[in-house]
Amino acid sequence: REEITALQAMSLAGGPLATAKLSKARILREKPDGTRTDIPLDIDKVLDGKAKNVSLQAGDFLYIPDSRTKNVALKAAQAALSIGTGIAIFR
Repeated sequence: REEITALQAMSLAGGPLATAKLSKARILREKPDGTRTDIPLDIDKVLDGKAKNVSLQAGDFLYIPDSRTKNVALKAAQAALSIGTGIAIFR
């Protein structure tokens, strides 16, 4: 069976969203007794070469949450662009 790393899995999924909080990624892994373990993974550090790229096991889930701050900033920028476009068209 071929091994796949967290970065490879993220890449195969199309890369992270612009609002992803890479420093708070987690691997959810099922133990033999059926319970799940939560393994924290700072993908920012992996990308910087400061942390090891973790190999995933069969059945693992790589979860990368959204950053509220990035999400709010993105929505504010979109709103400002909309307002600016509206003003430019109105003139």
